[in-house]
Amino acid sequence: MKFNSSVSRSSILRTLGDVATTFAGLGWIPGDVGSQSIVLNDSDVEVYFTDEFNPAQFKLKHTYPNLKNRFILVTSEGVPTRNISLWTAKVHKYAGIIRITPDGKSYQVMWGFNSGAPTRRLEEHLAIHQVALARDPSLVAVSYASPSYLQQLSYAFGQYQAPECSYLLWSAYPDLARIAPQGVGVVNNPDLTPELWDQCLDCFKTSNALILQYQGVFVTSNSWDGVMGLTQSLDRSAQAILGFGGLNNAPRLTSKFFTTLAEPLNLQLNQTVLACEEELVKRVTDEK
Repeated sequence: MKFNSSVSRSSILRTLGDVATTFAGLGWIPGDVGSQSIVLNDSDVEVYFTDEFNPAQFKLKHTYPNLKNRFILVTSEGVPTRNISLWTAKVHKYAGIIRITPDGKSYQVMWGFNSGAPTRRLEEHLAIHQVALARDPSLVAVSYASPSYLQQLSYAFGQYQAPECSYLLWSAYPDLARIAPQGVGVVNNPDLTPELWDQCLDCFKTSNALILQYQGVFVTSNSWDGVMGLTQSLDRSAQAILGFGGLNNAPRLTSKFFTTLAEPLNLQLNQTVLACEEELVKRVTDEK
């Protein structure tokens, strides 16, 4: 393998360090809660590996045809992500690069992990990459974190459908409609369950964020900056809702407001989310 210390100084890892520093500073990735991954451009990494290098293969639970032969940078299991920025010279302990095999059923460790393994959420990350890239090839980055306000607010999501949650989150922070015009998914299955893997597939076919009630949020975007911005925006909206006194007291902006917001930007807002206006207004009236 030709990989040398230059990978530790690469911009992709420096920016991952920035994400880790920001999330850790906000208290969103206590211990090893957080995990991040990004699909790399083959041309950026193939030069580092010789044809003779043939690492062991590790079987995956699922098959990922859209990820065949792709190189993916992913954080390590059991290691606090914040250490990436604290110990850049030892970044190979906190992250690594895997390559999905040609049949999409296994992966090889090409660099890093320091004899460890990728994050325990690897299969969820791969499921998201699988469908997000099919929808939009620019969606290469995936992150899981536990934003404080969003995690707290999610306890109240049980009485609402996902499109309704999206509408309320948009209303509390209208810029979120621009950042996440598809809305968000919401599920109440615990992390790492087989059902969650299926829900990751379903959600990210159309959306860029999946909120796990009581736990955290998966997001995808075209860059590390993108996943950081989306996660921060979701938490800012949740903070505003909690400041209003909860979901029942949060303002409901009109769907006309959102369509007016979207028009100059040529945004395609999720029509199912917009259609929630009437039901949400009726619910407030009934409660009064």
